[in-house]
This record gives sequence, structure tokens and C-alpha cells, in this order.
Amino acid sequence: MTNAAKFGLSSLVLGGALALQGCILEKIEPEEIDINVADEETGSNGDGDGDGDATGDIDTGTGDGDGDGDPGDGDGDDTGDGDGDGDGDGDATGDGDGDGTGDGDGDGDGEIPCAEFDAEPLVEGDNDIAIGNVMSSFEASCGAPGPDALFSFTAPADGTFTFTLDSADFEGVIYLVGPSCAPLEELDCQPEGQDLAYPMLLGEVVYVVVDSTVDPGAATVTIAAL
Repeated sequence: MTNAAKFGLSSLVLGGALALQGCILEKIEPEEIDINVADEETGSNGDGDGDGDATGDIDTGTGDGDGDGDPGDGDGDDTGDGDGDGDGDGDATGDGDGDGTGDGDGDGDGEIPCAEFDAEPLVEGDNDIAIGNVMSSFEASCGAPGPDALFSFTAPADGTFTFTLDSADFEGVIYLVGPSCAPLEELDCQPEGQDLAYPMLLGEVVYVVVDSTVDPGAATVTIAAL
């Protein structure tokens, strides 16, 4: 083969190689670029759809929660207010009935025992007493209209005891009462100078009222066992 032929063959091979390389570059590179771009777009779209679905699920869940919660709050408030008002009405009615009944019974039926008065104690023998210039505190069937005074005597033993009033300052009466002084529970009564006899048990208490006809003054109450 001549040199000219060799040169022509080499040129042909070189040209074919260049042409083939160009074809490869033209065919492969654009396709690879298109595929990559498509993949990126597809991947982006996939991520976007996924995020959107997830967000949609969350929004749906939030909507359900708010809807269920609001009716529950409304039911609780309505029920609570209703019960509270009912209890308040009951308490007010109960207090009114209780106070009214209690006060009425106590004031109408109550008695005042003589033990609640400041009665000066007397003993067996002579007891010097005095009646002040005060208004009459007790009204007995045998009492006098003048000032009076209350005393007490406790029996030291079983027996009958006499009570005698003696006064140079006033005329009056002596009478025994108890255990109630309001209303007055009268036991026995005698005018001045007369003995009043009354049977008693050991430890029994009797109350003695000395009542003046007009004026206050001093007197003596004598107690003796028969």
C-alpha cells in the first residue's frame, strides 16, 4: 500500500471516530440532562404531594378536635350552673324555717328558774335582812305592793322547817316559792309574825320572798327545825 493510500485510510478512520463521538455526545448528553431534570421535577413533585397530604391530615385532625371539645364545654357549664342555683334555694328555705320555729318556741314556752336570780342564802337561826327602796319584782296572791327581796334556803336534813318574819321598820309578808320564779310558783304564804311551816328533804332548796307593804327597811327571818 502506498503512502497516499495509507494517508487516506487514516483520514477516513479518524473522521469516522470523530463523527461517532459527536453522535454519542449529541445523543447521550441531552437525554441524560432531560432525565435528570425530569427526575428532579418528579422528586420535587413527590415531596410536595407528600407534604401536602400530611398537612391535610393534620388540619383534619385539628378540626375534629375543636368540634368535639366545644360541645363538651357547653354541656359542662350549663349543668354546673343549674345545680348550683338549686342548692342555694334549698339552703335559704331551710334557714328561714329553722330560725322561725326555734325562736317562737323558745320565747313562748320558756320559764325562768329562781336559781337564775341573785338570791341571798339563809341558814337555820336568825337571819338579819334588809329590803331596799326598789320596785316590786314578784307578784304573789298574798304579796304586798311594796318593795321585796329574794332569799334561798337549803335543807340540812330531812324535816319540817318554820320561817318567821319579824320587822320593826315595816309591815309585810313572807312566802315560799320555787323552783320557778317566772311564772311564780307559790308554795306557802304567811303575814308578819306568823310561822310558816314547810316539810323538806336533805339538800332541797326553797326560795323565800320577803315583801313589804309600803316602805323598805330591816327585818329578821328566823328559820327553825321542828
